[in-house]
Amino acid sequence: MAHVSPEKKEVVKKILKLFADYPIVGSVDMENLPGPQLQTMKAKLRGKVEIVMTKRRLMKVAIEEIKDKVKGSEELVPHLIGMPALLFTKENP
Repeated sequence: MAHVSPEKKEVVKKILKLFADYPIVGSVDMENLPGPQLQTMKAKLRGKVEIVMTKRRLMKVAIEEIKDKVKGSEELVPHLIGMPALLFTKENP
């Protein structure tokens, strides 16, 4: 069995907690998004939206673990393209 770093396990655990805490989840491709624009977007959404940018594989592992508990979560997998980020919110999209 392959060794998985504790940091990767923590990232997956964080994503699983966010799935449990937030009713609305979305996926967005951050590829070709300029850094200053990303920072401005994060600042404006702070407190309303949690943005998770990590390896696509870790996102897929978390979705695989939570798919039985969160209806429709597996529908996010085909949308994890480019440089994906997961958005978690309680606000009306």
